[in-house]
Amino acid sequence: MVKSAAAKQSKPKKKSTAKKSTAEKSSAGGPLTKLLAFEAKHPGIYYASGFELQKPSPGDLASWSTDPAFTAPLTVFAQANGSGSMYALWQPDASTTPDKTPVLVFGDEGGVHLVAENVATLLRMLAYDCEPMVDHDGVTFYRDKDDPQSAAHEPYVKWLTKEIGAPIAKSKDISAALKAAKTAHGKAFKAFAKKYIPQ
Repeated sequence: MVKSAAAKQSKPKKKSTAKKSTAEKSSAGGPLTKLLAFEAKHPGIYYASGFELQKPSPGDLASWSTDPAFTAPLTVFAQANGSGSMYALWQPDASTTPDKTPVLVFGDEGGVHLVAENVATLLRMLAYDCEPMVDHDGVTFYRDKDDPQSAAHEPYVKWLTKEIGAPIAKSKDISAALKAAKTAHGKAFKAFAKKYIPQ
């Protein structure tokens, strides 16, 4: 997925309205809360290609299932790319703590995959400044060396390093993060997904 430099530099100005998830309600100083504060200082400007916090809607996951057993542990919190893929928090069970809540990506053309062990890891992965490509087989982050950076990328990386952790900004490290998520939560996710998501 390729965007022009102009498309990556700005977006329509609007206020971020991401609803607090079950995990975030338990952690007022959580990564998403901190990210909202960062966004407030950089309104209407992309800091990671294709990524945008969004307010959850009851219909976000309707194309997969409306079964409460499916939707209850899921909270859509962000747009993942410009074509409509979404990031969602997934709480595998009641014992999952906020800092351990994994992140899924729901593809706009199908496919649901583990993408990060937790929100903090996903925010570190955003430093790669690349939209994910999602299909039934998997999720891929590909960035060409000539792709321009998002307009607020530099201040984002500075904020990230101070507030969350070291950026994950190399292709090999992105791959390692994806593998770590699958290793940590793959078995539980497979059991959950087979009930609701076409394989």
